[in-house]
Parts: sequence; structure tokens; C-alpha cells
Amino acid sequence: MTLTTPRLNTFDPAFPGENWFFYWKAAPSLWKQKLTEYLGPGPLFVPLYWALHSESGQIYDFFQKKPETNLEKLYLDAQSANKGLVFLLPLTPTPFFPGGGLPPFLSRTFSQDSDGMIKSVVNNEGKLN
Repeated sequence: MTLTTPRLNTFDPAFPGENWFFYWKAAPSLWKQKLTEYLGPGPLFVPLYWALHSESGQIYDFFQKKPETNLEKLYLDAQSANKGLVFLLPLTPTPFFPGGGLPPFLSRTFSQDSDGMIKSVVNNEGKLN
């Protein structure tokens, strides 16, 4: 058996691909550093993760309770790092968000058609949606 030295993973979950910044995958104290170190082209696309900002659909948190929801700080950090941001509001469940990005009160609700029938679909991996 031959042992090899493992290679360091240079993948940064906050920057999963070109021009994307996932703010919920980095501590707010690291946003400015990560934005400053990013050398890719701009602007950076920042999808809003609604499940992080609201659990009930009645109250939305934009830094009242959780520091990781402070989008103003993210914007100011980007300005000081000389980076442009484009905030995106996904209108449908998004595959790169946990739970599709839906707040828990929506992700636990069945999909119904106009006749009140509950719809489920099996995807290509055999998972029930």
C-alpha cells in the first residue's frame, strides 16, 4: 500500500463558481476579507437566501437577531473591497440552497394543483419531491 500526501482543497464554499458569493457560507466577520481576496471578474452575484431571513413568513430578519443576515454590512464590505454586488431574488426553489432556499413554513407545505390534488415527483436520482 502506498500512502500519498493529500492535496489541500482550495474550493471556497462562499465562492462556488465564477462571480457567485454565498454570504451564508461564511461568517460575517470574514466577508470583507473574502471579498478583498477574490480576484475574479465582477460584479458578484449574491442570491438572497430567504430561509435564513425568515422562518415563519411573518417576520424577516435583516440583522435584528442574526449577524449573518446583515445585507447592509455585506454591501458596505463589498464597497470597501471595491467589488460590485448584484443581489438576486430567486422566485423558485434553487438547487444551491439548503431546502431549495425556501423558509421552513413553505418547504413543509405540500404542492397542490388547482383541484386541490397534492403533487409529488420522483427525480432522476429516485428522490421524492
